[in-house]
Amino acid sequence: MRKIALAAALASLAASAVAQTPANLASYVSNDDYPAAAILAGEQGTVGFSLYVGADGSVVDCTVTASSGSEALDETTCRIMRSRPRFRPARDAAGRPTTDIVTGRIRWVLPDEEPPPADETPPPEGGS
Repeated sequence: MRKIALAAALASLAASAVAQTPANLASYVSNDDYPAAAILAGEQGTVGFSLYVGADGSVVDCTVTASSGSEALDETTCRIMRSRPRFRPARDAAGRPTTDIVTGRIRWVLPDEEPPPADETPPPEGGS
């Protein structure tokens, strides 16, 4: 009898599917998203987070589970994760869309110094 119950439980788990996004969560973040205040303060670090995904695949909420030590980086991570990713909803054992929790980490590294804007022309060589 135990073997049947175990087999049924495993089949139920196998039939459930987790929420999936078509891209790596880190791909939703770029250097352009780096908070100016964090750059000025020289802040960088890794933010751990949990996303609460609705049955429609949208991110309902985000919670920081491991702070980077920078409030600006933590808040920016959740702001981006609430608005940009879209998931294929998780499915329950009957195949119906259901809610899920997805965890991730974003590593913020200070961007390199940017080159001057392309519209600036260097002064002519040898003077005027």
